[in-house]
Amino acid sequence: MDTLFGLPSHVLIVHAVVVLGPLAALLGLGIAIRPGWAFYLRWPVLVLSLISAGAAILAASAGEALEERLGGNALIEQHAEDGEMLRLVTIIYLSVAVLAFLSITVRSPLQSRRGDFTSRLPAVLGPVSRGLLAAAAIWLIVQTTITGHSGATAVWRDVVQYTSTPRGEAQ
Repeated sequence: MDTLFGLPSHVLIVHAVVVLGPLAALLGLGIAIRPGWAFYLRWPVLVLSLISAGAAILAASAGEALEERLGGNALIEQHAEDGEMLRLVTIIYLSVAVLAFLSITVRSPLQSRRGDFTSRLPAVLGPVSRGLLAAAAIWLIVQTTITGHSGATAVWRDVVQYTSTPRGEAQ
């Protein structure tokens, strides 16, 4: 999938990764830090993790097509490497989110207790999965930042370097 609506599909798909991945990570940190929030956040973390991992896989594939179209240089190659790592990190985060979803026992705050979930996995996996969720969330946020920065550098560095200063600024 090289283009979408006449634009390189990579530049469109990547927005889902940049927004939904860190959002899933922040919500995952919420579960890790405040286990009582798992009742409210476990489904959003799971769904956002799945969508962001899928988007990262699509963005990496579309990025390879874009790289073939543009030709490579050192900045694009660095961004491609960072993107491959981000794809891996989103898949790891999804795996950890699934583990947390299945291993954290959730007590409903509702009087009816509707929504309670008792994990059938060993009890030790609850705290372990919360720790892994926190670590993977931080890694996802950091890797998204690194990948986004290398992509922005690849696209905008020469534009900024070789254009005049903005109007109204002293030269």
